[in-house]
Amino acid sequence: MVEPWDYRYLNSSANRQLESKIPAQSLLGANERFHRDLGADLGKLAVVFDLDPRPDKSPLAYTDFLKRGRVVGSRWQSPVARVVGTYPTGGLYSLNELVHESGHAVHVSAIHTRPAYMDWPDTLFTEAFADVSSWSVYERAWQQRYLGAEVPAATSLRSLFGDVMLDVSWALFELRMLRNPGADPMRSGPTSPAVTCASSRTRKCRGGPCACSSRQSRVHGELRPLVPCSRGDTRAHGRNRSGRSMRAIRGGTDG
Repeated sequence: MVEPWDYRYLNSSANRQLESKIPAQSLLGANERFHRDLGADLGKLAVVFDLDPRPDKSPLAYTDFLKRGRVVGSRWQSPVARVVGTYPTGGLYSLNELVHESGHAVHVSAIHTRPAYMDWPDTLFTEAFADVSSWSVYERAWQQRYLGAEVPAATSLRSLFGDVMLDVSWALFELRMLRNPGADPMRSGPTSPAVTCASSRTRKCRGGPCACSSRQSRVHGELRPLVPCSRGDTRAHGRNRSGRSMRAIRGGTDG
């Protein structure tokens, strides 16, 4: 049987082997050189890095607008992105996360539209954009160029896809919670006592599905498919209430 700590140990071999080559103080430099080679000079983009520890700072890394872009007079003022993270130790995982968040910063810096339309992040493309660059740190050629050392491809890929498998597992867990929100281990407290059916009738569950003829219910103004109830209360499909991602559980971010 593989225990959770075994999984983490087995999939972090690349990090252990390269840790001495990636001290914490080298993270930002390697990150900036890589993005500059990609054509995105983080200094010229005025990306702000908030990496120093302080009390009550978010334990999770994330990126967001520090200032949104807009037209002032007749000139466009570009957005300013801020990367927030804390890296008391270096290593491949910390570098991967910093490169990932910097990918978000490049994305934010490239947005050129009216503030009213600056809807960022979305649900899929945002993370894919950042992963395109951050996954490169697991390539042997990348490691040799930016770190001066490398580990076998199989070791690097195991570290990369070990994390990806955790994301896949979390996605499957979220799908299960969407199917049955009542099974969410993070959920506590009473549920909505009644559902207003689409036909404007109100019915309470009696240990089975609510009997709306449209097979839908309106909860807090949202039309949602019905799901079976339990213990005499009312449940309808909704968002995962835990609000956490696997990246957050690993010590990274959704962002």
